[in-house]
Amino acid sequence: MIKKVNIKDRSIAEQVLPIQLASYQIEADIIQFYDIPPLKETIEDLMNVKEEFLAYYDNGALAGLLSYEEDGPSSITICRMMVHPDFHRKGIASALIEELFALTSDCEQWKVTTGAKNEPAKKLYLKHGFTEEKIFEVVPGLIISSFIRTFTADS
Repeated sequence: MIKKVNIKDRSIAEQVLPIQLASYQIEADIIQFYDIPPLKETIEDLMNVKEEFLAYYDNGALAGLLSYEEDGPSSITICRMMVHPDFHRKGIASALIEELFALTSDCEQWKVTTGAKNEPAKKLYLKHGFTEEKIFEVVPGLIISSFIRTFTADS
């Protein structure tokens, strides 16, 4: 089951933070860069973001989340994609992306970034119609891949 959750609710943020830490630790290991912001956030930090959160529950257990922001009237940026390691390879990230597309079907473009060395994430986004737009270095040692998906009649 997927539903929107209110990250400003402390009990939700307390459930989300451990999943975020576990998920982003795996990305840090993959890209060999450990100074990524989601690994440093606190519950209070999470409660203060402006992002909308979609949560995936597996038999009542919070298994994964996707957060996003509207960039304008027809553009969405995926800010976070998190799946707890215990729930990997079950299609949760794909289900969250598809739910986002359904909720924001009036949009013309969706954007997302991930570590350039994060091949599982890159494959996920390519599978869902994103194209790699550019690769850039954010800070020394952190190279990011930027993806975009634009609306077409086939989307």
